[in-house]
Amino acid sequence: MNGQHYAIVIGINRYPGISDLQFARGDAEEFYNWLRDPNLGAVPEENIALITVADADIPPGTDRKHAIPVRRQVEEALSDFWERCSAHIDDTPADWRHTRLYVFGSGHGIAPEPHEVALLMANAAPKHYGNNFPYGKFITYFQKAQFFRELVFFADCCRERVSTAPLLGPTWDEINNQNGKIFTLRGLATYFGELAFEEEDDDAPPDELRGYFTKALLEGLNGQAADPRTGEINSQTLANYVTERVRELTRHRPQPQTPFFAAEPVTPAIVFRTDVPVATKHPVTLEFPPDFTGDVTLRNGDMKTIATHSAADGDMQVALASGFYRVAPTEGENTFHNGGFFEVIGAERHVKL
Repeated sequence: MNGQHYAIVIGINRYPGISDLQFARGDAEEFYNWLRDPNLGAVPEENIALITVADADIPPGTDRKHAIPVRRQVEEALSDFWERCSAHIDDTPADWRHTRLYVFGSGHGIAPEPHEVALLMANAAPKHYGNNFPYGKFITYFQKAQFFRELVFFADCCRERVSTAPLLGPTWDEINNQNGKIFTLRGLATYFGELAFEEEDDDAPPDELRGYFTKALLEGLNGQAADPRTGEINSQTLANYVTERVRELTRHRPQPQTPFFAAEPVTPAIVFRTDVPVATKHPVTLEFPPDFTGDVTLRNGDMKTIATHSAADGDMQVALASGFYRVAPTEGENTFHNGGFFEVIGAERHVKL
């Protein structure tokens, strides 16, 4: 287990002053399960604060003022952890290089400014959007205080532009330490001003449905984001996987959802796992233009032929490892989208040519 890794996990379904969500609490619980799994996140259970409320505890008609979770719970849990970690580092300074803080939040969200995301707490409402947890403000505080060497913040929420909402940073005294370089990863469900969505599947059990960002994030952390050469999952491979996977999962929408990731510094990467098998292949469907019925050749990044197919027989179904590929007509001009080039990043793909 990673004894100096800590995590705050927030999931909010019930918003009496806005509108309810279906799967945000489940998102948080699944991320919590990943964190405490000794073979995955490997964070000691006593170092994780799961901040959720059962839907039944916020019944219809609950006044906004009485809704929970609220910001105070998050801030108190954070202060407990940084005080514990700081006390440990005072006694054992060499352990600072092993410290990490995770923050995961799923619920409604806003973005008062382009580089911010604010997770709305359960007591938020129009004219009360100040009841939020602003990621940027807390990241900046921890970058200066340097309690943790690595900061990993994930937010599965919308980033609607609400420029009038106040952003309150931590209420703790300002602290500036000089322990060393801080490494930060921010993974947000979408870009500034855009919406994030939850899965829609009438045939699936509701408990198994997730926000698209959380679904892709957990797939990636569970192994799909592993570097195909080394088996390592790090901040770079995870960002690549989640970005492409969410686009694929939401391609049926008028505007596919695109996550936003930022790492400071970009290298070296924050490492999550190093032991993932690398031989996994993923189902890929190649859909041809309606007027194309010729033969095609599929090649990998080394231009080695993988398979051939006749488009007259319908879509091409193949299983491919992560990497770059190209499909081209065996004869004649290649008019496929993107010249027939596509990438597989640790998950199934549907490629429209």
